[in-house]
Amino acid sequence: MASSESRRSFLSGASLVLPDRVVSGQTLVLEDHRIVDFISGPRETGPREVRVNLDGHFIVPGFIDIHVHGVTG
Repeated sequence: MASSESRRSFLSGASLVLPDRVVSGQTLVLEDHRIVDFISGPRETGPREVRVNLDGHFIVPGFIDIHVHGVTG
């Protein structure tokens, strides 16, 4: 049975690449797999929320990797 409540995810610790700058120390907030906000620092999570620690990684919203090998990928 599907729930009508949305699920929130918090991606913390990664550097966030924005169109005009790269920011650190932010947490990207996702609701049902869509970006809804970014907030300063990590935060505690509730019962329908999950936090993922991504220290040392980069998040590049909207980036599509079209890297292929040869004609057929």
